[in-house]
Amino acid sequence: MSSFQAGKVVQILNDHQHFVQGVAWDPAGEYLASISSDRTCRIYARQSAPKKSKKRKITAVESLFTCRQVLAKTEVATPTITTTTDGNVKAFKAQHLFHDENMPSFFRRLAWSPDASLLIVPSGLYKMAHDAPSFNMTYIYSRKDLSRPCIHLPAPSKPVVAVRFCPAIFALVKNVAEKDMSSGFSLPYRLVFAVATVDSLIVYDTQRNCPIVVFAGIHYAAITDIAWSADGRYVAVSSQDGYCSLLAFSKDELGTRLSCNGNLLPFLLPHLDSVSFCIFVEMLSGLWIFPLRLF
Repeated sequence: MSSFQAGKVVQILNDHQHFVQGVAWDPAGEYLASISSDRTCRIYARQSAPKKSKKRKITAVESLFTCRQVLAKTEVATPTITTTTDGNVKAFKAQHLFHDENMPSFFRRLAWSPDASLLIVPSGLYKMAHDAPSFNMTYIYSRKDLSRPCIHLPAPSKPVVAVRFCPAIFALVKNVAEKDMSSGFSLPYRLVFAVATVDSLIVYDTQRNCPIVVFAGIHYAAITDIAWSADGRYVAVSSQDGYCSLLAFSKDELGTRLSCNGNLLPFLLPHLDSVSFCIFVEMLSGLWIFPLRLF
């Protein structure tokens, strides 16, 4: 990590054992998430540490990141049965959460939601049992518990390489069919996000359990990354075939956009403690620069 104002490196995080293929800043300024082909996703938390100044001989306070959580494995049932006095109990064995370095992509783009409540991680691999087949998965983590996914979002036959949230926040849709309402989220507004597999792009929202739209066969080679426009009406898709596709939504096709009067603070407040609030104020004042557009 580098300081834009100081023009120097302020911290190096070298915990991963293989290529780092995705990094995402928490909009609230508290966490930094990274994912690697070493099959781990690491959650770094900001903490304050004393820093001595040689010239003034005083102690200042600087913000550093330390690894808070390592997401690597989960427990699944094995065919082994252990007999106890209470009856037969299935044994469990740890299984990897993510694809290894043989996944056919060099990119694993994870993303935080604009309101900082959710972290979505691609390249998931899920087994219901030790001897069961593996399924490609996208894991959704709640900010309240980053130790395990709160939602498993199944993917088609190809691995998931990227996830991106639309920067706009939308009002809830009225008159949604009851069968489509069990999305697992309980937000007072809608967030829209795109999930890119090797050969398709799927757009979801947090109100319904079915995709808004699916784009498939738009490139001859693997998809590498996706990006939303600031107004949420366009999605750019890049591919290893050397081309980029631009997907357009008509006005209000995704829903009614909520106004936040120039910043995300009303949506971030429920997730900010006193320390994070100060950091967020620093971000707004220009002391910290994050890859986030405050609309």
